[in-house]
Amino acid sequence: MAKKQKRNTIYTFLGKVGDILMIPIIILALFTSVMIFNQQRTNSVPTVFGIGMVRILSPSMSDYCIEANRNFEVGERVFIQKTNLVKVGDVIAFYDYYDRADTYTKFELTGLETKDIEKLDKNGNVIKDADGNITYTKSSYVPAKDENNNVIFNQELLDTINNASVGDGFLFNNREYTKKAVPANRASVKDFKDKKIVIKFHQVIQIKIDESGTIFYVTKGTHNQSSDSTYVRQDFVVGKFAGTPKWVSNVLGWMASSVGMICCVCIPLGLLCILETLSLIEQVNFMMIERRLIAGTIYWQDKEVQRLLKTDEMEKVVRIIYYAKAPKEDRDDLKDELWFSKGNLSKKEQREMQKVAQSWEILESKGKREYLLFWRNNLKSKWDKKQIESELNDLTFNEVMKK
Repeated sequence: MAKKQKRNTIYTFLGKVGDILMIPIIILALFTSVMIFNQQRTNSVPTVFGIGMVRILSPSMSDYCIEANRNFEVGERVFIQKTNLVKVGDVIAFYDYYDRADTYTKFELTGLETKDIEKLDKNGNVIKDADGNITYTKSSYVPAKDENNNVIFNQELLDTINNASVGDGFLFNNREYTKKAVPANRASVKDFKDKKIVIKFHQVIQIKIDESGTIFYVTKGTHNQSSDSTYVRQDFVVGKFAGTPKWVSNVLGWMASSVGMICCVCIPLGLLCILETLSLIEQVNFMMIERRLIAGTIYWQDKEVQRLLKTDEMEKVVRIIYYAKAPKEDRDDLKDELWFSKGNLSKKEQREMQKVAQSWEILESKGKREYLLFWRNNLKSKWDKKQIESELNDLTFNEVMKK
C-alpha cells in the first residue's frame, strides 16, 4: 500500500494553519453571536453541554465581588453553567419576575449577619479616605458562619419540610406550621419567552424555603444597597457564573460586535475560501497528471510526476495501472516510487504490502491480464474496479487488433 506522506505544498500548509487558527475563531465568534442574538430574541439562554452565555444589562454587580474575584460591567458577556447546586456567595443569572402565587412564609435555611466590611474598588483594592484610613460599609451581605468559617445551613429544616406530606405539621423556632401544597397557579419559565422578562445577574446572599418546600434565593448586586435584595425562586435561576475571566468577557464582547464579526468571521471565511479554491485547483492538476501518466504522455521521471509522488494524492488504482504499463526495466525503481516498502508498517499496511508483492509476482510470471484481474478482485471501491475493467477491455482490444 502506498504510505501516505505529508504533503509538501504551500497551499496545504496554509490550509492547515487556517484549520488550526481560523476555524476555532470562526466557530467561537458565530457561537457567541448566535447565543447573544437568541437570548435577545427569545428571552432565553440556550446552552451547549450545560454552558450558556448572558450579557450584563445593569451596573448592579459593578462593584468588586470577592467570591467571583472580579466585577461585572454593563455590556459584558459571561458564561453561566446550568445547575441546581446554588450556594451562598454564588453569582447567578435569573428571571426577574415576582410571582403573586408565592405568598407562603419563607424560613431561613441560611442566616445573615450585619457586619462592617471593607469597601473595595473595581479591582478588589481596599478604598481609603484622604487620611489613608480604610473605609467600611455596614452590610447585611455577610452570611452567618460557624466557628470553622462555614456558612450555617439548616439541613434539618430542609429535610423536615421535604419529607412531610401536605397537611402535616412541623416546628420552626418553637412554632408549629403546616406543610402546604405547591400553588397550582404558579408562573412557569416556559411563559417568559413571550413576556420579555429581564434576566438579571446578582449574588446569592441567603437561601430560604417556604411551606411547600420550594427554595428561594435572596440575591443582591454588589453595587446595590443592603436593603435592595431580590427573592428568586429556584426554578427561575438560569444558571450560575462559570468563572469567566474578565479578559474572556472582553474578547467575547468584541467578537459579538460588528467589527469582531468582520475580523473573526468574514475575513477568515474569505481566506479559507481562497485557500480551498487553490487547493481544489491543485487537486484538478493532480488528476490531469494521473490521466496523462496512464495515457503514456508523461513519465514517472518527469518533475510534475515526481511532485505528485511526494504527496499522498496519487490514487491507489493509478499506481496499480501505471506499474503494469511501465517498461520492465523501470519496475524495480517504481516499487520504491509508487509503493512504500520501507520503515515501520502497521499490521493493516503489512497485509496490504503482501498483496502488492503478490501482484508483482503475478505480473512477472503471468502477465498484465492476470495482474489486473488480481487487483479487480482485491479492490473494494466500485470506481477503482471500473478503472481496472477499462484497462482490461483496452488490453483485450489491443490483443485482438494485433491478431
